[in-house]
Amino acid sequence: MNNDYKNFKQLLEYFVAHLEYCVTKNKENRGYDKYIKLFEDRGSFKWSGFGRKEERIQNQVKNWENYQNGRITINILASSYTNRGSYLNWIHTSINVIAVWQKDANSIEYLRIVKNSYPITNAEEVLTLSVQKLGLFDDQEPNDKLKHFFDKFNELIMEEKGKGKVFQYVQKLKSSKNIILTGAPGTGKTFLAKEIAKQMIGEDDEALAKSPQFGFVQFHPSYDYTDFVEGLRPTNNDNGNVGFELKLKLLI
Repeated sequence: MNNDYKNFKQLLEYFVAHLEYCVTKNKENRGYDKYIKLFEDRGSFKWSGFGRKEERIQNQVKNWENYQNGRITINILASSYTNRGSYLNWIHTSINVIAVWQKDANSIEYLRIVKNSYPITNAEEVLTLSVQKLGLFDDQEPNDKLKHFFDKFNELIMEEKGKGKVFQYVQKLKSSKNIILTGAPGTGKTFLAKEIAKQMIGEDDEALAKSPQFGFVQFHPSYDYTDFVEGLRPTNNDNGNVGFELKLKLLI
């Protein structure tokens, strides 16, 4: 997941730098030297195009296009640099990130996640954060605001793919540190546990088994709540009398 955050931050920075340069033609703009200059020097800079149609503009973001839950494309409409016709997009969906410009239309002030954006007039706002709060162009690791922005964007694609339940468990696990899945044999507890681990670690099935962050422990079927959460256990006092004391177990 950490790589997803880093890649997403660079993708957002490129998106902002690309649009601002297309509008102002100012080579002093933020992000020009880092993201645009190389393509211009090579004579390969594409001002507009649709990554979702596999047009060549997508090559300009190929280093940051792939994520655990899908691929993000850049789509720039030459006649719509400053409106919703230019966007980042989970490919084959209507889940987009669009730019919100300042009134003078020379710089982007906010980035906004929208869904159900086909047709674009039906787009529903999901989350809007300023470029500043997202920490774009600060040369730092992704901050909490940017992670939240990506998590929300990621949640939408997971819901689209039917993985929304996994995302909910991931969020609970991050806050509580423990989750107990119950159910009869064969109902998918082990499968769900692995899906949660994959989502948190950012690995596929093959890499998950080799990850030092993942371990699988098989509990004996006779174990119960009192064995690994909490329960009363016998104790002896100094006089040899037997009593009971509440003991916290491994998962507490």
